[in-house]
Amino acid sequence: MRLNQKGFLLVELCKFSNMWDDELIEKTLNEYEVSCDFREKTLRIALDELSAAGLIKRIESKLETIEGKEKLLFKNEISDNLFLENLKPERDGFLYIFAINETSNPIDFDNLIVAHKTGTLLTANHYYPFGLRWNGQGSQYEKSIR
Repeated sequence: MRLNQKGFLLVELCKFSNMWDDELIEKTLNEYEVSCDFREKTLRIALDELSAAGLIKRIESKLETIEGKEKLLFKNEISDNLFLENLKPERDGFLYIFAINETSNPIDFDNLIVAHKTGTLLTANHYYPFGLRWNGQGSQYEKSIR
């Protein structure tokens, strides 16, 4: 699944308060002018990934029979976590922010602002590949940031 197709799913969900999986998939297939069972399944996987990442919420589900096959459909809406001001990390790690243009057309990324507010670093330790601590490579800051 291309990143721009996941982005398209998110943009479409932002336009409406909520949408069912099949509506989102139909819009995406029409936008990218493709139609096959494989593409539909990859879009369903993309919706699962967006839900697992906390970017969309599934607010309702139903079981429908379509062309003799039972399908579990979800009604999705944009999660509050999509907006960075509501993002609260649950553990230490990295946050990657990037702007990407996967088209052949030039695009200007206007008004893209990434602000980082620093906090106090409590401890940072470095380790050898097999788990031994690397002495002299750790940091521990106190009340002020150095």
